[in-house]
Amino acid sequence: MPRFHSVCGVCVLFFVLLLTLPAWGESQPKIIVGADHDNLPYEVLENGTPTGFNIELMRAVAKEMGFEAEFRFDSWNKVRRDLEQGNVDALAGMFFSEERSKSIDFSVPHTMVTPGLFVRTDSSIRTFDDLRGKSIIVQDNDIIHDLLRHSEITPHIIAVKDPSQAIKLLASGKHDSVLTPSKLQSEYFLKTAGITNIHAVITDLPQLRYCFAVRKGNQKLLNRLDEGLNILKINGTYQKIYGKWFGVYEKKNLWETTKYYVLALTLVAALLLASFIWSRSLQKLVRIRTAELLENESELRKAHAELEQRVTKRTADLDLLNKTLVREIAERRKIEEGLRTSNQQLDLLADMAGQLLMSDSPKKALVSLCRRVLDFLGCDVFFNYLVDDHNQRLHLNACRGISNEDAAKMEWLDYGVGLSGCSARDGSRIVVNNLQESDDQYSSLIKPFGITAYACHPLISHGRTLGTLAFCSRSREHFNDDDLSLMKTVADHVAIAMERNQTREQLKQRQEQLEELNRTLDRRVREEVALNRQKDLMLIRQNRQAALGEMLDHIAHQWKQPLNSISLIIQDLGESWSSDELEDGNVEETVDKTMALVEHMSQTINVFRDFYRPEKEKQVFRVKESIDSALAFIAPTLRMYSIAIELDVDPELSAFGYPKEYAQVLLNILANARDAFKTRKIGQPRMCINAFKVNNTSTVTITDNAGGIPESIIDKVFDLYFTTNEAQGGSGIGLYMSKNIIEKSMGGTLDVVNTDSGTQFRIEVAVA
Repeated sequence: MPRFHSVCGVCVLFFVLLLTLPAWGESQPKIIVGADHDNLPYEVLENGTPTGFNIELMRAVAKEMGFEAEFRFDSWNKVRRDLEQGNVDALAGMFFSEERSKSIDFSVPHTMVTPGLFVRTDSSIRTFDDLRGKSIIVQDNDIIHDLLRHSEITPHIIAVKDPSQAIKLLASGKHDSVLTPSKLQSEYFLKTAGITNIHAVITDLPQLRYCFAVRKGNQKLLNRLDEGLNILKINGTYQKIYGKWFGVYEKKNLWETTKYYVLALTLVAALLLASFIWSRSLQKLVRIRTAELLENESELRKAHAELEQRVTKRTADLDLLNKTLVREIAERRKIEEGLRTSNQQLDLLADMAGQLLMSDSPKKALVSLCRRVLDFLGCDVFFNYLVDDHNQRLHLNACRGISNEDAAKMEWLDYGVGLSGCSARDGSRIVVNNLQESDDQYSSLIKPFGITAYACHPLISHGRTLGTLAFCSRSREHFNDDDLSLMKTVADHVAIAMERNQTREQLKQRQEQLEELNRTLDRRVREEVALNRQKDLMLIRQNRQAALGEMLDHIAHQWKQPLNSISLIIQDLGESWSSDELEDGNVEETVDKTMALVEHMSQTINVFRDFYRPEKEKQVFRVKESIDSALAFIAPTLRMYSIAIELDVDPELSAFGYPKEYAQVLLNILANARDAFKTRKIGQPRMCINAFKVNNTSTVTITDNAGGIPESIIDKVFDLYFTTNEAQGGSGIGLYMSKNIIEKSMGGTLDVVNTDSGTQFRIEVAVA
């Protein structure tokens, strides 16, 4: 009966498949399947060909459903990201979790996988609970990694790129355990890698659902994969693929159960068989032993003859060994002689290095050391030339083995002249053997000295040629490699000493220059301060000149009303005089009114004069008084343009600084706002002045509704000579001087920001 149901199910599925074949079979659609490049036995590239359980299963589904599957291998993180970004259509294998299902759709599980916990054989971990506080190795971003990150079993989670790396890392003795989603896969790695110091721990962890995965929302492909999986499970293809890749491990588990019974039965059978064989072997042993005694007698005679031959051969070997020993002793003496010479060279180089580095007179030390080198090498002459950077020529610094008269003739050499000149020009060693027989034109300069062997090394330090050092012999026809190596080492040490001497001279000159600079620094600072002070005075003068014009304008506004009143009084006095209505009381009243107006005008002059008179010392002042002083100064023009002023000022608020300069800053800001209202013709212009205390700071804000400052220039408003009101006579000095007064003279801050309807200037100075 079950077989009948299976046959019916197959027929139904086959009929459904036939109905869908026109849509899928005609064009053979292709899907791109992502796969982990190192996920044996599920997914792997074997000699460039995709294979593994997941790969064969996906191919079978694709064949059954009438589409083609193209596999793209990469790291697990990369293929998972490719699926989420739509670069591939599906993944051949991915473990299901509720968190992953939010961004990825999963097929029905094609495999239920048992997780595996592996530890070293000497580990004390026996259960899953023993992992608390231990270090656990997992594959980066796989299902086990996701689960552990949300658990509290241990904070020590070590993520690696693939399970095989995790197994190898644990086998090398690092960390405490490996937790993988597939116990079978890990046992596959242990077998293929030949790892024997790791074993699995039995746990009660639940099985995991291993599925095909598609991009979220690709329901059509998901349905095809589910349908194909069901067909494979019904027709037996799934069991064949599963048995091919995992059957051997399931058989292994059965063997683990029965092997002990088989072993016991085998042991009993072996004991019975051994007793039988032992009885039979005793009889055979007697016969064999008798034959062996006869053979031993014959072999003993042969051994005696062989012994005589071996004694003869050994005597000949000892004779040969003796000759070899004599030869080795001679070679050893030669090596010891070489070592003795090498030690002498090392001692010479050590002494030379110390003297060259410690000597205050490199030339004197050089002559002394070169004489020792000449004696050591059996040489007769040396030449040391140094580069003269000023003349671009070589100058003879030291020599030995020729007369002073000959040395004077060779005192200067051009680059490319003589062997030393060529060595300096090319920066390379020049060696001439059998020099007297040489026809080289460059050797003609030293041939008259009877030199037969010549070697010249350039003195090079940090890639720069400093000069040359040449050693010559009248008794030797050539130099060997050891001689040239010693000369090269000596030349290198001399180059370092020369470079050090030049550096020391340069350092001395720089130190003298620094001392001279220190001597003149104070004078230069004073001169620079005086120059900056002159510049500041010039800017202050320019600002005062601009303020003077402003002051005259304000005086004109202040005097306009009193002058009109005086004009009317005089006109009234004239009419009274002409109509004979002038009385003594009227004259006295008229004089009093006129004098009062003149006194008012005089006080106005004093107020404006005092406003611009500089203060010499800082003092404590009331902030409200400075605000009132600035408003009194500019009030007439504010009334002229109907600019409303709103005040919210703490009358007890005080500050420490220069009150008149502080008032000048307020006046500059108020004047800028007034000009903005006038230029932009703002309806209902208004300025709000707030003064309050914040911690130990006196703060004043001036806010207007003039439309604000363009963001492109708001950072420049405090720059010297920057103005947007040049057509109306703006100098670009007022806000620059205001910032200097507040920040440099009074140690406060002056900033500006735009508001919703205009601009806000903020002044902060220390409270008294």
